[in-house]
Amino acid sequence: LVGQIESVAGLAALNSLVASEIFDVLFLGATDLSVSLGRPGDVWHATVLAALKEAGEAILSGGAAFGIFCADAEAALHWARRGACLLAVSSDLAMLSAAAGAVLRHGRADDG
Repeated sequence: LVGQIESVAGLAALNSLVASEIFDVLFLGATDLSVSLGRPGDVWHATVLAALKEAGEAILSGGAAFGIFCADAEAALHWARRGACLLAVSSDLAMLSAAAGAVLRHGRADDG
């Protein structure tokens, strides 16, 4: 069972969630958490990064698996090195947008 934490309220409840032993994985929604922390979309801001790091450490020390949303491969590597084992990399919208952009660029290159 995966529990998702995406807000300051979720962080406040984290120790209780870990202690409950209900969840196999506790997953941090980094982007939504950045909004809740007043830094919309800036998951590398010091405040957001510190909250994510602290939460990840609490999850791991409590014996649950640690998961997190990662915008790209660089972020996935960063969090994997810190113990995250469930890594949601990118999003459907980002991947669709990148694929559509590649098709457009290829089509324009063929036009000469």
